[in-house]
Amino acid sequence: MASYGVLETVGGVSINDFTVINQAAQLTDRSVDELDKIIERFNKYNQSILVVSLAGKISNIADFQFDKIESDCRLRKAGFQGKQASGAVNFSGAVLFSRCKDKMFATEYSNINNPNIKNYLSDLKTELQNCEDCDRMVELEQEIEDTNQYINSRKVDFSFGFIIDPNSITIQNAFPSQHNTINRLHDKIEIIEGKAYSSGITESDMFRDKHYQVNEKGVLIPRSKPQEDIEAVKKHIEKGRLADANHLNNPQVHYDKKLSEILFLPNADYRQSITAGYIDLASGFENCSKVDINNYLFENSEQIIFFKNKMAEKPLCLIFNNESGGREIAKINFADGILSVVW
Repeated sequence: MASYGVLETVGGVSINDFTVINQAAQLTDRSVDELDKIIERFNKYNQSILVVSLAGKISNIADFQFDKIESDCRLRKAGFQGKQASGAVNFSGAVLFSRCKDKMFATEYSNINNPNIKNYLSDLKTELQNCEDCDRMVELEQEIEDTNQYINSRKVDFSFGFIIDPNSITIQNAFPSQHNTINRLHDKIEIIEGKAYSSGITESDMFRDKHYQVNEKGVLIPRSKPQEDIEAVKKHIEKGRLADANHLNNPQVHYDKKLSEILFLPNADYRQSITAGYIDLASGFENCSKVDINNYLFENSEQIIFFKNKMAEKPLCLIFNNESGGREIAKINFADGILSVVW
C-alpha cells in the first residue's frame, strides 16, 4: 500500500469529512469485494469493464446529483418501453480493458501530456534562441519557467464516472465505434454481409452492432448476457475496428470515433447498477509511476474527497496508465485522514 496524506486535513479538507466516508464504508462490503474482483480481472487478465463517463455531461463535480440521474433513468425507461421515436431512451457507456488505448468521451489531457502546452513551450524556447532584446529575453525565460511549473503541476480537472455492473443492466446496442447516437432508440437492424448493423440517427451510415449475432440461418439474435456484448466489443476493438473503416475514415466526422458506445438501461434504479465510482487519469494522460499517482492524489485530494462524499456508500477507484503504458485500476482508500491507493 502506498499513501499520501496529512493528519488534520487533506488537500484543505477537514478530517471530519472523512467521518461520513468511514460511516458509509460499513455498508460497502459487497461493492468493495466486487471491485476487488474487477481490479484483479482487469489488471491481470485484461478482462473488460463497462464505464460511464460524466465528463462533458456534468460541468463539475459540484453539479453531480444522484436524484437527477434517477429521474432521467425513470424517464428513459418509460420512453424505451413506449418505443419513443424522439428523446433519450438509454444511457451510454464505453468498454475499457487494460490494453485499450481509447480516450474517454470529453476528457482533457494532463498538463504534461497536453500537445497545446508542449507546442507553446517549444515556441517560447525557439523565440528565446533567436531573441536579441535583453528585456524580452528575461520575459521569455520567466514565461518558460512558469510554463514548466504548470506542466509539472499535478493539479488537474480530472474526469470521473461509474463502473457499471453488467449483471444489473439490459443492453440495447453495442457499438465498437461511437457515433452521434444522442441516446435515441436504435431498433432498425440490418444484415450486411452476414453481420448486424444499426442505422444512424443523425448520420446516414450503418454502424456495426455487436449486440446482435446472425445465426447460420441468417436470423438476427440479440446476445443474452451483457458481459457477452462487452467482450464482443472488446474483441472487435482488438482486431482494429475493421468493419467501421468507412466511419473512422470519414473526414466530415469531427468527434473521436475511436471509442466504443454501449446503449443500456438499468434493470432497477441507476444507483444499484453502479459497482464503484472512478477517477480517470488514463485518458490523455502520461504513463505514471506509483510516485506520480501519489502526487496526483495529493494535489487533487479536495476534488476526490468531494466526489467520494457524493458517491456515499460506493467505493472509489483510480484508472491510470502504468509505467508500461497499459491501463490499470487501483482502489482508493479513505481512512483516518489519509488518502491512499492499494497496489
